[in-house]
Amino acid sequence: MSHSFAIPWQNYRIGSISTSGKSQHDAIDLLEDVMTSSTLSIRLKHARLAAGLSQEELGIRIGLEPASASTRMNRYELGKRIPAPELIERVAAELELPAAYFYAYRHDEAELLERYFRLSDAGKARLMKFLQDLK
Repeated sequence: MSHSFAIPWQNYRIGSISTSGKSQHDAIDLLEDVMTSSTLSIRLKHARLAAGLSQEELGIRIGLEPASASTRMNRYELGKRIPAPELIERVAAELELPAAYFYAYRHDEAELLERYFRLSDAGKARLMKFLQDLK
């Protein structure tokens, strides 16, 4: 993942996370991890609430142990833990969303992914044709 950040990477803070004393490369990696974690946790909570499920219900439906399902989902939604890609695939399947939705940084990109995913095959073909004609 390659991004250009217009921030002072030598002394940037996000909560308790600081880039102070880190090389530029390490600082950018750290910030990308924080941004991905935050985006993922926000999308996860939003999708779960939109589906009308509790943290425990979603956790159990995706195969987590009932005794820890609520706690684990809570940690994912708070960004304290980052779920494995395989777990996000199970969440996506359960909530009928594309897995990429959970990683979309911008809201409009997430909405586009969700809407595309819900289109019929014919609708997807029409949209792709429309996009090709925009060139």
